[in-house]
Amino acid sequence: MIRLFTLLFAILILSTSAKAEGINFRDITLEEALVQAADENKLVFIDCYTPTCGPCKFMADKIFPLDECGEFINPRFVSIKKDLVAPENVYIAERYGVRIYPTFIFLHPDGSIFYLQEGGATRTADKFLGIMNRIMTIGNSAIEWKNGRRDTPFMIKYIRALKDFNEVAMRGVLDLFITSTPADTLAQTDLWDTITQSINAADSPAFYDIIGRRSELSRAMGPNRFSLGVKAMLYNDFARNRFQLCDFGSRIATVVTLESMGILRPTALTAIMTIRSIINNRQPERLNEIIEIVNDAAGSNLVESEKITLLNETAGVRTITSSEERQPLRQAVQAATETLTPDAANLISPTLSALR
Repeated sequence: MIRLFTLLFAILILSTSAKAEGINFRDITLEEALVQAADENKLVFIDCYTPTCGPCKFMADKIFPLDECGEFINPRFVSIKKDLVAPENVYIAERYGVRIYPTFIFLHPDGSIFYLQEGGATRTADKFLGIMNRIMTIGNSAIEWKNGRRDTPFMIKYIRALKDFNEVAMRGVLDLFITSTPADTLAQTDLWDTITQSINAADSPAFYDIIGRRSELSRAMGPNRFSLGVKAMLYNDFARNRFQLCDFGSRIATVVTLESMGILRPTALTAIMTIRSIINNRQPERLNEIIEIVNDAAGSNLVESEKITLLNETAGVRTITSSEERQPLRQAVQAATETLTPDAANLISPTLSALR
């Protein structure tokens, strides 16, 4: 009886193990995968790799074979692996614009893109599955968006998901949504907050449309809220371009214009952008200009968070000056720090160390 029980237990274990599998990559062409996806009511998942790609090999050896990956992918996708430098597969890279490896392409059965994830390698299955979950959310939302869904809860969820995962797509969605949506709708608290946290291009159709409709939007939400929102967008733009633009001249001109029109309350943006322009253009001869800016900030009525941002921007001066040359600036930053609350002052400590 014990031997019979042992035998039955072993058979159960073997049968359970036989069912467990990782991602089922089928040895078929892309065209065959699209046909099978249509028959099975699934999407197509293409793992795009090259033979010399280390992260690609890691995913193939350590992540894709795991049971949990198969449990998520197999019911939803017809999966194939393609070496995109192989002559017979180069057309896939050209058709879908693959530039980075690994790239994961997710297709509708008609061959149109559901989602394209560049550089999707992860060290753990949990992270890979987290990416897959977000891809499914964004991909399904993109279908709803394409079909005309625009209600506020949906747009908040969709914009936030894109912000965390696909910034380029987010900007395209924001441009279309904002330029076609009434001011009263945009002024809704949660939606406006999401918009102001997400717009990060001061030269985008979305930003221009908001400025162009300033009177309507100000009436709908109040001028103070509108002004704070515009300021947040401009700070987002600065953060995105901080190390990319050598000179913030055009951005500074935009801020000055908006302040002169009363659309934007006085901010530290022009000063912060000036400091970054001097650093980006490697102009140590303008060090006194930065010192002046810091001295002015110390006695200004700027909100503390902006003072912190301004003072911390001076840390970059280390890259264009000697220790001796930047000591007057360090003294000015130290004096300005003493006007802050203790908690805020602690946030300037790394900058003071950098300026030694």
